[in-house]
Amino acid sequence: MREARKLYRMFNIFEKLRTYLRTAEAVPQLRRYITLGMFDGIVVALAAIIAVDLKNLSSSILWTSGLSSLLGVALASAWNTVQAELLERASEIRRMEKIILRPLKGTMLEKAYKVSIVVCTLAHSLSPLTGLGLILLYLYLRSWVPFSALPLTMLSGSVVLGSLGLMYRNELSRKDLAKLCVLMSSITVGLVIVLAVVLG
Repeated sequence: MREARKLYRMFNIFEKLRTYLRTAEAVPQLRRYITLGMFDGIVVALAAIIAVDLKNLSSSILWTSGLSSLLGVALASAWNTVQAELLERASEIRRMEKIILRPLKGTMLEKAYKVSIVVCTLAHSLSPLTGLGLILLYLYLRSWVPFSALPLTMLSGSVVLGSLGLMYRNELSRKDLAKLCVLMSSITVGLVIVLAVVLG
């Protein structure tokens, strides 16, 4: 019974969140922030991976440099999003108040704007951390394949970047992107297994 209540509360929270985002018309912005954040994270991760691979440095150095770089991108993204969203939402509220000739303080619209600022900031600051997935893939390949893991990692990163670009232009749905990521993971794992059996 308690678990059912918890699930109901969680569902209720998500429904409220969705209502706020739709009221503030922030769903397209949220999608854009997530896409751009993931793009930044993967590019930074690729840069760290290439540097470590070319110099043949240890995995711990990759973890340190990659994680610190991604955290820096996350903090910068959060600060930029807060500043941009505060200015934009304040401007929208002033414009709406001039149209309806009444203050919007305490209304549903003001609450929706505040929620959208928080959600967009969290989305843009956390999405760059997806670059850690590429670092994990490189480290896994590095420890299992008998050749350089860089080409396969760069191929995977390039496919994801291309997919994000298409999704940003609304030419690829999120479901298609998820299927593509699963397909790339399956192909990578299959190649690793085949090469390990053939060359092992």
